[in-house]
Amino acid sequence: MISVEEALDKVLGYANVLGEEEKPILDCPGQVLAEDIYSSIDIPPLDNSAMDGYAVRAEDSKGASEKTPRFLRVIDTVAAGTISGCRLEAGTAIRIMTGAPVPEGADSIVRFEDTDEASRAGPAAEIGILKEVGAGFDIRRAGEDVSRGAKVLSKGLVIRPSEVGVLASLGRGTVRVIRRPEVAILATGDELVDVGEPLPAGRIYNSNSYGLAALVRCYGGIPKMLGIARDNEDSVVASLRSALDADMLITSGGVSLGDYDVVKDVLAKQGEIAFWTVRMKPGKPLAFGTINGVKGAGTVKKIPHLGLPGNPVGSMVTFELFVRPAILKMMGRKDLAKPSVKAVILDSVVNSDGRRTFARVVIEERDGQYFASLTGPQGSGILSSMSRANGLAVISEDRTGVEAGDTVQVLMLDWERELGLIVKDSEYVFEPPPVVSRARRVLIKPSASYSLPYPVTTSREILSVIIAGIRRVSEADILLLEGLPGGAAVKPVYQDLGYDFPRVIMLDVKDCIWVEVDNPLPKPLAVPTFWIPNVILSSDYLITVAPLRVVQGSGSLSLANLLSLLPSTKYGGREGEGWPDLYSPGIDRVLADLYFTLPFDLGIIEARQKFVSGDEPTKGEVEDFGKVFVGEPYEVDVEASELLGLRTEHLDLIKVTKVGFES
Repeated sequence: MISVEEALDKVLGYANVLGEEEKPILDCPGQVLAEDIYSSIDIPPLDNSAMDGYAVRAEDSKGASEKTPRFLRVIDTVAAGTISGCRLEAGTAIRIMTGAPVPEGADSIVRFEDTDEASRAGPAAEIGILKEVGAGFDIRRAGEDVSRGAKVLSKGLVIRPSEVGVLASLGRGTVRVIRRPEVAILATGDELVDVGEPLPAGRIYNSNSYGLAALVRCYGGIPKMLGIARDNEDSVVASLRSALDADMLITSGGVSLGDYDVVKDVLAKQGEIAFWTVRMKPGKPLAFGTINGVKGAGTVKKIPHLGLPGNPVGSMVTFELFVRPAILKMMGRKDLAKPSVKAVILDSVVNSDGRRTFARVVIEERDGQYFASLTGPQGSGILSSMSRANGLAVISEDRTGVEAGDTVQVLMLDWERELGLIVKDSEYVFEPPPVVSRARRVLIKPSASYSLPYPVTTSREILSVIIAGIRRVSEADILLLEGLPGGAAVKPVYQDLGYDFPRVIMLDVKDCIWVEVDNPLPKPLAVPTFWIPNVILSSDYLITVAPLRVVQGSGSLSLANLLSLLPSTKYGGREGEGWPDLYSPGIDRVLADLYFTLPFDLGIIEARQKFVSGDEPTKGEVEDFGKVFVGEPYEVDVEASELLGLRTEHLDLIKVTKVGFES
């Protein structure tokens, strides 16, 4: 017998990435993109309105308020998909719908709710403006989403509905993808009867083929049902003729030590055997090798063949461990490992024969801890126990068993259900921005300003969702940064949480070299230089996980958290006097400058809670906030501040500067 790891290595050694095909985009979700996608257009193609309202000249709104409205003459109405033929002059406005191109002469949008339109009986020749707006307000610029010639999607990306939408927005009706493998499925056994036929005494229905076909389809393959072969070589060989053009062959039954277990004998004659028993339970009688098939023009090809056990539970467990990763690799996927969690098991499990045991369990989450309960009797023929299970608890070969209360590793059978477990109370969702798929290194910097961990930002649940989201689109190195600028120690929360994600590296800032970076942008808010860890300069993407902090009614949002990357000694501040005294322009100007100066793309994920405190942050209270923000930092902060009713000066500074740069 060989180990589970040896068996998987041999199987994956024969699973090669398949060829490419051109397909309609609606048929592509779950497949891997086989080409880089560039845009031939700007999206949006023209400056357009982000809201329903009135297109105006910003200077015409100066001083406008509910007490002192500014009245403008309405000269046109423009809907999405149409272009106004009028040009705005001083003292005029054009009624505009969301998505409609901005009329010539307009440089801002005033929302309906900021006008007196609701008090008017119907369309009017003039409108009262009740709020002053700045230039560029609520205007989406041409090319703001995608610019002409830009790479939008990268080869190797797994296509999801969001990518289908992006492709459609580019006018792409088809795209090149790695094709799905065709997997032939054959059940063997004289006792089997096909579904829908009468069931004679002593016979059973062929459940394996249907369960395996459903798994093949679930993981992206194309199942090809070959029916049932009887327990003799002639029947098996005849059935295999229909599989000679498949990409993979799965058989169930016929691989143990019985007199009628003929599959491994046929395998030896029609191809070759790599192994036929594995040190695991259930699933010991697992055969693997190749059979000789045919490809175009009669050329011989070797088809990977997995002979799964006849017992239904062993058949499904071995599929999850060996067939699933082989199918994913053939499709060009990189994320082959089964998602797993650590859980406290609530039942005892005996492991008496030196094999790795995979026990069917139900995982539940209580107060941030996972608990695993057996689904009932663990016999290999009890298929209903698989239906009740959402995980497989792993008991290693060197353990004689586990007792209730022991911690075990659990392979999750359904990652979507696992995500639901993680976030069932918070509905936290992380969709990584497209740029992550192109990254080589991703730096995650959880908030670590104080030795007392924040209750959300350092939790396994939140970071697990973020890391899992990255893993869906990228095999980049993931770096978890901990510690304080200057090397002050903090509680090592990440190690304590027991991370076991592949290619995740724990860093401490005291091990980083601080380097000076020149600010290349001439602008009124320029800070000549600032200092950051060298690891950030070698990363392609930074994700900051930060709570919303509200101190005495003043908001500190996502950008403020970035200041913990900058040692106070390099800003020339006086020790102990706080960030507001660090730089003469004031903290908001430093924040605004930081927004334009950081040398990498930036994504912000806001936590679901805000930290309410007085003068001492570690003694504050935690309150439910109830919303997660994902996106570009400025837009995230605007949304968060509007929802909280906060006014933060750095947002105003950024807006003014952005408008200045764009003009």
